[in-house]
Amino acid sequence: MEAKPTILVVDDDPAVIHAIANSLQDTCLVKVATSGIKCIQLAGQEPIPDLILLDVVMPEMDGFRTLEILKSDNITQEIPVIFVTANTEEMEEEKGLEAGAVDYITKPIRPIIVLARVKTQLTIKRQKDELLLQARIDALTGLSNRLALTEAIQREIPSANRHHTPLSLLIIDIDHFKGYNDLYGHPAG
Repeated sequence: MEAKPTILVVDDDPAVIHAIANSLQDTCLVKVATSGIKCIQLAGQEPIPDLILLDVVMPEMDGFRTLEILKSDNITQEIPVIFVTANTEEMEEEKGLEAGAVDYITKPIRPIIVLARVKTQLTIKRQKDELLLQARIDALTGLSNRLALTEAIQREIPSANRHHTPLSLLIIDIDHFKGYNDLYGHPAG
């Protein structure tokens, strides 16, 4: 059975959090935060949210700044964010979308609309995740491919530099391996 997607709902108004959480609780695991700072903390913790519903106007740190920080972190940068706000000005919506939000919902919220937009974004995210996985795996052998290797190197070099640990990479070519694959099949190879 497939696990429920995780949604992080961020708003400084408990009534809004309650309304959104109630509309999503049957289809999603809901995490909540009442500030941008708490959002950033929870977004980087397991289970990593599949989607964040983020209020724009909050004390201390607004949604735009929160989104900027989320987009600058390797762990949270790919999490889609839907802005939820009482501000209905077209320029604000444009600003939110240009900042990297995938959608913009205005308050007062309509639970059916929130659920529909969340489902749409979760479908898009699931499809994107599947495509990214397929792009990293060789279809014939089921092994990681060059893209996966490149990404692993890009992750490991900064880590090795930070921790002052050695990092080695070995690339081996086996002569006449095609004969082995032809005789025993690619999965064995």
